[in-house]
Amino acid sequence: MLRALESNGIFEKLIILSVMTNLIEKS
Repeated sequence: MLRALESNGIFEKLIILSVMTNLIEKS
């Protein structure tokens, strides 16, 4: 359970980082 939650958190952070970089590049 904990490992799954940790992996999900890491994936969410990676997605957020990619979205943020995309927004910065567009602007």
